[in-house]
Amino acid sequence: MTNLRHIILEGCGKLMSPFNIGELTSLKTLSLFIVGDKKGNQLDELEHLDLGGSLEIKNLEIVQDLSIAKKANLVDKRNLRNLVLRWKGDSTSPKPTDDEKVLEALEPHSNLITLEIDGFRGRELALWMEKMDNLTRIYIRNCSCTHLSPLGDLPRLEYLYLSDAKALEYIVEESEAPCTKFASLEALGLNDLPELKGWSKEEMVDMFPNLKRVGITSCDLSKLTPTSTCLSKLDFRNCKIESCFPEKWLQKLHSLEELSVYECTELANVWAEEIKNLHRLRRLSIAGDHDLVSLPQVLQDIPSLQSLSLSGLPRLTSLPDWLSNLASLTELNIEDCPVIPSLPSSIRGMANLKRLSIKGCRLLGRRCEKANGADWDKISHIAQLEL
Repeated sequence: MTNLRHIILEGCGKLMSPFNIGELTSLKTLSLFIVGDKKGNQLDELEHLDLGGSLEIKNLEIVQDLSIAKKANLVDKRNLRNLVLRWKGDSTSPKPTDDEKVLEALEPHSNLITLEIDGFRGRELALWMEKMDNLTRIYIRNCSCTHLSPLGDLPRLEYLYLSDAKALEYIVEESEAPCTKFASLEALGLNDLPELKGWSKEEMVDMFPNLKRVGITSCDLSKLTPTSTCLSKLDFRNCKIESCFPEKWLQKLHSLEELSVYECTELANVWAEEIKNLHRLRRLSIAGDHDLVSLPQVLQDIPSLQSLSLSGLPRLTSLPDWLSNLASLTELNIEDCPVIPSLPSSIRGMANLKRLSIKGCRLLGRRCEKANGADWDKISHIAQLEL
């Protein structure tokens, strides 16, 4: 066994790591290490292992002895590229600083590319994070940190995902130097950040100059005005738009090509007028709006629209005749819209429509049955049908 080089564990959440795994000195890959409370399955087992690739360390809440945590010696594992550090989010700690000290002790080599931190209960991220110049992706989930100061200056960071950070108020807490924050960031995901007050605590902080894709779920949008006009993709999920959507928010996104709105109420009343200014919009998805009874008429003023998806709209009662005004539309997807009775006659004239998908629409589905359906003659010219 001493010549064993690779141990890959997947779907083994309840499995304890083998005792004395540190004796496998030829080991090059260890995908999962689960910390135990007995000698032989603690972090010092990793000290002399020259590990590379991906490593996940679980049950960090068990760690009490910082000297043993430091002996994990992650800082010398120059071949390690992806690291996951996981605490049990439902566990309790006497002091948040316990987790902070453990995280500080687990400094990895600066060659690391991807870092995920899950269940961390400290308020401050580790100081070593500001030195991780090769990091391109960071995931922070179910954490209690109050700010992300070390992250904004990472020169190669391209993707940042923040989820269930209950105490986080600002993405950038302070800016001591007049430099651009998150200069290389291209994609940002925000999920369930109830205390978020804005992008930056200070005004006029330059940030996100290259941001292309943003996803926002269960967040208050009132302070999150666009900081980058080069956004190409924007997803909203579970946001009450009327109370928290800033005025003229969308009008500033001149480069937006894809917009998805899921489970957001009062949709038509708020941003419908703004959407007509999105002259580059190619794809639009609307899903989970239980109040929407008709499509906003301003949609017909988007000549660039190529794909329209409608899903989970139980009160949407019809599709408008002006749908044919969308001359560039090549794809139409309709799913779980049970009360739409029929397709508009104008769909016959949509020469560029190449794909039509209808699923979970009991009335519409029957009318579109091949040969026998009342609406079949309206869609028979469409090359790709999914009914």
